[in-house]
Amino acid sequence: MASVTSSRKIATAVAAGLAVVAILSFAAARASAPPQLPSVSADELVASVLQAVSRNGPVSGEMTVRLDLGIPQVATGDLGAQAGGLASLFGDHRLKVWRSAEGLRVADILRVAERDLFVSKTDAWLWDSETLTARHLGPFETPSSGPSGFPFGNPTLLGAFVDPLPLARMGLQLIEPTTRVELADSRMVAGRPAYVLRLEPRTGDSLVGRVEIAIDSERRLPLSYAVHARGAQSPAISFEFTSVSFDAIDPSTFEFSPPPGATVEEADHGRDGLSGHESGGEGEAPDDREAPPVRFFGESWATVVALRVPSPELTEGGGAEASAAYALLEQVLPFSGPLFSARLVESGGSEWLLYGAVPQATLAAVASELS
Repeated sequence: MASVTSSRKIATAVAAGLAVVAILSFAAARASAPPQLPSVSADELVASVLQAVSRNGPVSGEMTVRLDLGIPQVATGDLGAQAGGLASLFGDHRLKVWRSAEGLRVADILRVAERDLFVSKTDAWLWDSETLTARHLGPFETPSSGPSGFPFGNPTLLGAFVDPLPLARMGLQLIEPTTRVELADSRMVAGRPAYVLRLEPRTGDSLVGRVEIAIDSERRLPLSYAVHARGAQSPAISFEFTSVSFDAIDPSTFEFSPPPGATVEEADHGRDGLSGHESGGEGEAPDDREAPPVRFFGESWATVVALRVPSPELTEGGGAEASAAYALLEQVLPFSGPLFSARLVESGGSEWLLYGAVPQATLAAVASELS
């Protein structure tokens, strides 16, 4: 009799355990199931996102960032200050971001330090708390709309790489017949239900496989942005909010004053590369004086950019940074990464930097068209 009772207790315990497992499994399945959202077409979603982003409303929060571009490891001391700041973002990072019509602030949270980018309508700073170094990138004479989609000047490539809203807007604005646009399964991002837009090149000539953008279902603002190389399962570039707020942001958040004892470096505004120059068109030939500094070949996802690069000794006021940047180009090029390729070529007495989301063979073909 005792054995029967014992068996019943064991059976009851097993049944109870199985019930708990079943309940937990059901709860986990519900938690991981895509959120049920109102039906919307891809075209309607794209239009609503572009409209929402254009309002430049406040967005702040924490995000995870991954930049895995396959760029060779080089000492950041060999880079110019701005390029060095960009190189330091490669890999996995945790960022805090504040963005509104008044400016942009990005804090790269390190274990015992912090790197910050402050951009207001009239000024910009890079700050490194580890080295107590502040680099002054401004001031701007007048507020302007920068090339990355900021409602103010964009003085540094760093901003273009760490602000997902302009990235998403640029991607959506480039949608054309060469792009397949569809809705993927919705998901939760930063605790908020989100639609997922998937963009895929229709051409096989590009290294880009797809771009996925998670869109907040209520605010219609991008919450994540991921770029996958062709055939890759994991993204080479990804930004994703882990927490997000749409509350108003105090404009003083975007202001910065170097603390006492900080080393302050002033950017050289006399050498901004391409300012004041016009770009050449598809296969445009050089004029009687010199080749245009920028030329474009191909189209859409397979576009190749040709940038004329003057040698440091011929660049007036080039200085140590120009020499270091030129030496770096020679060190890492030709480069073939998961998402883009780059190489230096000589044509017509000038050196050109060719790059694009295409393989090296495409760059080689373009090189023959430069002269």
